[in-house]
Order: sequence, then C-alpha cells, then structure tokens
Amino acid sequence: MRSSDKQIGSASTWTLAFITILLAHFTVDTFSQMIPSSLGIIQERWHLTDRQGAWFLGLGSLCSGLAQPLFAWLSDRTGNRIFGGLGLAIVGLFLSSLGLALSIPHLFAFYVFGMIGNGMFHPIAASTIGQLNPAKRSFSVSCFFLAGMLGGVSGATLGPRLLVLDNGFETLRFFAIPAIILAFLLHRQIRHSEHRNLTFGTDGMRNAGTVHWGPVALLYLSAASRFVVNMGLVYLYVRWTESQLVTQFPEMGKLEISRISAPVIGNLNGASIAGMAAGGFFSGLLIPAGREKIPYMVVPLLCAPLVAWLPHADTAWSYVLVFGAGIGFASLVPVTIALAQRLMPGRTSLASGLMLGGAWSIAMFGPVLAEFLIEKFSIETAFHSFAALLAISGLFIFPIRQSVISKSVAPGQES
Repeated sequence: MRSSDKQIGSASTWTLAFITILLAHFTVDTFSQMIPSSLGIIQERWHLTDRQGAWFLGLGSLCSGLAQPLFAWLSDRTGNRIFGGLGLAIVGLFLSSLGLALSIPHLFAFYVFGMIGNGMFHPIAASTIGQLNPAKRSFSVSCFFLAGMLGGVSGATLGPRLLVLDNGFETLRFFAIPAIILAFLLHRQIRHSEHRNLTFGTDGMRNAGTVHWGPVALLYLSAASRFVVNMGLVYLYVRWTESQLVTQFPEMGKLEISRISAPVIGNLNGASIAGMAAGGFFSGLLIPAGREKIPYMVVPLLCAPLVAWLPHADTAWSYVLVFGAGIGFASLVPVTIALAQRLMPGRTSLASGLMLGGAWSIAMFGPVLAEFLIEKFSIETAFHSFAALLAISGLFIFPIRQSVISKSVAPGQES
C-alpha cells in the first residue's frame, strides 16, 4: 500500500482531519488575539507602563516564534505529531488563566507559556494540512490560514468586550474546556499523518529531495520583516486610539480611556485580521505554484502607502486602511509556507516552523521599535517607518532565481 493511501485512508477520514485542523487553528488564534486587543485593560489591571506593555507583547511573539522551529525540528526528527494537540491544550490552559496571575511576573509567565503552546501548534498543524493532499497544498494552507485569521477576528473583537467586564477574566477560564477537548480530537486525527514530502528519484527509490537554503533564507527575511510590521501596527493601534481619546477628553483618567478604547482597538485589529484572511485565502487561490515571485514583490509595495496614511485618517477610513494593511503584510503567508515546504521537501514541519514561528520571533521587535519611534519622534513617524519596512519586505525575494521557484513544483502536483 502506498504512503498516500495509508495517510489519507478514505475521503471521510481526510475530511475529518482537515476540518479538525481548521477548528483547532481557529481556536488557537482566538485565544492568542484576545490579548493584544486587550493590552490597555491588561496594563491597567496589573499597572504596567507603556514600555512594559510593549515588552509583554514582544515576549509573547518571541517565545511563540522560538518554539515553532524547535518543535518543528523535533516533529520532523521523530515523525511525531503530538506537539500539535499538546500545543493547543497549553494555549487553552494558560491564556484562559491570565486572571489568576497575582503579580507582573506571574502575568508574564502565563502569557509566555501560552504563547509557547501557540508555537508548538502552528508548524505541526500547517505541515499536516499541507501533507493531507499534496496536490492541493497551496489551497489547503490557504484554508488553514483563513481559519486562523477568522479566529483572530473572533479573539480581537471578543477579547476586549469580555475582559472589560468586572468578571471578564473569571469567565475566560471556562474557555479552556472546549480547547482541551478539541486538542484530544486533533491528536487522534493527525497522529499517523505523513511528515515528509517524499518524491521518487531516478533510481526508483523514494527520497526527500534537495533543500534550497539560500532561497529559504531570503523567504525568511521577507516573512520576518512583514511580521515586524504586523506586531508594530498592533501596538500602534493601541497607542494611536488612546492618544486620540486623550486629545478629545483631556479630563478623562487612563483607566476610563483604556476601557473606552478597548472595543475600538479590537475593531481595528479585527479589520486588519479580516484583510489578512481575505488576502491570504485569495493568494492561495490566485497565485499559481511556481509563479510567486512577482506578486510577492508587488503586493507589499502597493499596500505600504495605506500604512503611511493611517495616522492622518479619520475613524471611518481607518478601518478601510487597516484592512488593506492586513492584505499587505499577511496575504503572502500561505504562499510563503507552501513555497518553503516545496523548497524543503524533507523537512515540511521545519519549513512551516521557520516561516511562521522562526520569522514571528523577530516580530517581538515590532512593539519595542514602535514605542522607541513614538518616544524619540512621533506616532506619525512610527507609522511611516513601518510603511517603509513593508515596502522593502517584498524585495527580499528578488535575488531568488525564477528557475528555482519553478522547479520546486513537481510535475502534476500543483496547478
């Protein structure tokens, strides 16, 4: 029996695994996106300074990012998918329990462990869904990305509205129950799935193919730059919204400002994630495998001016602009993952881990850089700087030869 026959088994088994992975990604990103949108509330509850708030978000990105390539390597090394379900369980347990933190170190520890779970989950799930049906890898990864973005919209809009309530943090604890149940189901569905993208060599023997480390490094630099923009803007949405309210209502206290601004910040993050979801889904549908180079360079260049315009826009236009910004820094994520998996055919979990978490770990500098630019210059300068970085990010792929990208597509595998 062929490996693909063993892996897929039947159409119903494939469909159930596919749906379970999508639900799991939705859940993980719902938890993860509750926190950034609720940063103002968290700062007031634990009396964090703006710098501490920036480092709080940054450390979450760093720990999630460092965990992804580590557990991806372990998964490829052992052929074991256990980290997918385990990561989801850890996310549910720790991020739902933030309200139990009795001090700032406790708060940071809960968030860090939760984001490590986030890092454990993502590369395993992304790799598995790409391997379920290699002939539809880009489409599968795009659906995976879309599910996560929808979860992000859910978390960004639900989180602030829940945590602003007097018993919000206590209610959040109950969210751990469905997360743990889903983690068990996920493990049952993916534990036997193939972890290598095997091909047939000229001698008729199965092999794992050649890893193109140079192109992979350039993809990594581009992805890392866009993730820095992503997290920098998440932090800027908080500071920009609160600064506008302070200007309008100078007599209002910081606690009241944070409570009023939280739903608005959640809406901005939700609109941004909606743009990420739309861009990521359609990029997987519209960009043919092997033809990623030009769209990769053009999309960030076209969307960068929207980021630069943001601090000068009114509230109504800001939602349109952040939607476009989300397209600019995230629509190429599923394309990047699928291309990296093709360029690293024997290490699909590691490819996913590098382009998701490995690049995401660099995103910790986004909030810190944003706060530095605000302190030294202005919030307008911060937005303009991230717009410039977004424009530059797509150009990293320029040195990659088109022949390398084209040849990464096996005949008859993807259209």
